[in-house]
Amino acid sequence: MENRMRDNTTRFSERVNNYTKYRPSYPPAIIGYMMNGFALTAESAAADIGSGTGIFTELLISKFARVYAVEPNEAMRIEAERRLGTNSAFVSADGSAEKTTLADASVDFITAAQAFHWFDFQKTKTEFKRILKKEGSVFLIWNKRIPDTDFLAAYEKIISETIPEYKQVSHHNITPEIIHSFLGEGYRISEFATAQSFDFEGVMGRLSSSSYTPLPSSDLYKLIEERLRESFDRFSENGRISFNYLTEVHSGKL
Repeated sequence: MENRMRDNTTRFSERVNNYTKYRPSYPPAIIGYMMNGFALTAESAAADIGSGTGIFTELLISKFARVYAVEPNEAMRIEAERRLGTNSAFVSADGSAEKTTLADASVDFITAAQAFHWFDFQKTKTEFKRILKKEGSVFLIWNKRIPDTDFLAAYEKIISETIPEYKQVSHHNITPEIIHSFLGEGYRISEFATAQSFDFEGVMGRLSSSSYTPLPSSDLYKLIEERLRESFDRFSENGRISFNYLTEVHSGKL
C-alpha cells in the first residue's frame, strides 16, 4: 500500500497544465447545500484534502473564512498557490490525507473532491477524526462523467478498450458501501448536474489531464487520438462536444 500511495502523490506531476485548463469545476450550488444543511457559516474553517490545483478550493475560499488546501503533489500545490495565494482565506499545506500536518480539532468540516479513491481509508479516517472539531462533517465529492450521448458512449468505449489502467484506478471502483462505511453517522448523498463544452483540442486536453492516459509521445496516445477524432467528427455539432457530469456529494460524520 505504501508504494501505491507514493506513486499516487506524484502521478499527476506532468499533467498540471491540462488539469488546470481542462478539468471541470463543481456546481456552485454545492456550497449553498453544505452551508444550509450542515450548520456551516462564513466563519467555518475547512480542510480540502487532495486539493490538487485548487479547483474545489476556489469555491470554498469564496464563502469560508479559512480553507486549508492539503496537497502532497508539489507541482499541483504550487499551481494552487499561484492561482489562489492572494486570497486571505487560502492556506496551502504540504500534506496528505493520511498525514495532513493540521492541528488537532482545527477544522469544522473536511472536503475531498475527486480524491478520496486515492486515500488509504483506515489511516485517513483516523487522521480526519483528529483534525475535525466535535460534530464536524465530511464531504466526499466526485464529478462522474455520464455517457449519455453517442460521443460520450464512444469515448468511454475507446478509453476502456485501449488504456489498461483506466478501470484499475477509476473512482467508479469506490462503491456506495465503501463510502457509507467510511462516513458512518448521518450518511447521505446529493447530486448536481454540470457540463463542459469542448472542441477537439479540449477533448484531448481533458483526456490528458487523467493520470491513466499515456503521454502524447507514445504510439498508444496516437491511436487513441485517431479513434477519438473519428468519433468527434461524426458526432460533434458546430465543432463542439458536451461532456456531461453528475456531481455526487457524499456526506456524513465520523
